[in-house]
Amino acid sequence: MKIKYVANAARWFDKTYGNTYHSVRITRIKDNKTLYCPFQYGYGDCYRQTALEAMSKEKWLPAKYRGREAYMYERENNYPIQWDVADGLKRDCVANGYDPNNEIDTKRLRQVRDALNKTKNKEILEKIANILNV
Repeated sequence: MKIKYVANAARWFDKTYGNTYHSVRITRIKDNKTLYCPFQYGYGDCYRQTALEAMSKEKWLPAKYRGREAYMYERENNYPIQWDVADGLKRDCVANGYDPNNEIDTKRLRQVRDALNKTKNKEILEKIANILNV
């Protein structure tokens, strides 16, 4: 078995509402490029589907496995993806899927922080800050 990709998945379980969320960071070994799949809803092994869809979209998978056939890639290619899964805190899950090179995310985060600083209602400020982990 030759490992071609390393997928770091982070999961978080929201005890209040009983929902599970995940994010995935996939690194291609041959050129050390990384894909980020942001924080999103999904239980069980849903992180695998998220990662395979992102790999398919970026054309990291052979044409035969793009789209609906992405799930077959591992089985038919001797399982070339190493899955590292960690259950933890929400902030860890969000951070795992955050792409530091994405200008839109960085700009949006700055806008949210500025808006939070201008808010005079401290209760709303605290709620939003907790949601965004800012």
